[in-house]
Amino acid sequence: MTVAEGSFDPDPFGVFGLVPETSDPGEAASLAVALAAPVGPERIAGLAQVDARLLDAHDLVDHMTAWAQCVSWVTGQGEVALARVAGPAPEPELGTHDPSSKPTGNITEDQVCASVGAALHITPYAAMNRIVDARNAVTVLAPVTARVLEGVWTRSHLWSAGQVTAGHRKVLAAAAVHAACAEAGAERWTPGRLGRRIKNALVRLDSDAVSKRIRARRHDRGARLDPEGDLHGRISVEGSWETMSWAFRQFRRWAETERDRLRHIRKHDPSARFCCPQAMARLLTHATGDTHSTGTGGAGSNRGSAGPG
Repeated sequence: MTVAEGSFDPDPFGVFGLVPETSDPGEAASLAVALAAPVGPERIAGLAQVDARLLDAHDLVDHMTAWAQCVSWVTGQGEVALARVAGPAPEPELGTHDPSSKPTGNITEDQVCASVGAALHITPYAAMNRIVDARNAVTVLAPVTARVLEGVWTRSHLWSAGQVTAGHRKVLAAAAVHAACAEAGAERWTPGRLGRRIKNALVRLDSDAVSKRIRARRHDRGARLDPEGDLHGRISVEGSWETMSWAFRQFRRWAETERDRLRHIRKHDPSARFCCPQAMARLLTHATGDTHSTGTGGAGSNRGSAGPG
């Protein structure tokens, strides 16, 4: 298969042209009017009249920031609209239940998921997740959504807050979100920092959940050294997929560094004696080859073994 010559346009929107040293006076005035409008329909209408190709570097940054704030406003409005369509989460004891009904088993809720999925061209399962996020956005995460509607925060802030509060009791999660959002300077936080501040607040408020999480992590981690005869042994490490993936990358990085060091010493002094046994040297030499890790379990676990040592 060949690509027809000239079929690819490297700049279909014409955005990579030269940036003028000074903005066109008319476009600069239109941008100023748009920036003076509140975040929402008025600002969007004003920005739509601005030709970014006639703006200088300084005004381009203001233009980009203004559009980003409008995108946040649209994101917040979308969450509110979806929550309005879905309505409140049904009580477990209410509604008609059918184990064969998908994706929730509650017929009324599944009809909502099917309707939302059809409207958004997504599966009912994906619609279910979107509905859960939207309901959280207007209840537990209401202070975060308010900042998103103001254009201060983005969808990433909503996602980060939702990840941190998942699994906690709603009353305590809402209190933690409110406490974090009320801190001074919160409007300048990144999504990661917002998540950490909410997590810290949850530690103070929901000690039971934190204790369960700590116990689960202690149970999930383990390292074992097993003898296998003939002066061989096996190191087995178990943990969450995220932790074990990080440990595996660290081991490979260390192995590559140690391998290169040993090769350098051997190159200059072939008779040099290494500080580690030859078996370990061979292990390090092969550790960076085609080594694969496997994951099992719900959250995932990574099992790695190091042989002869």
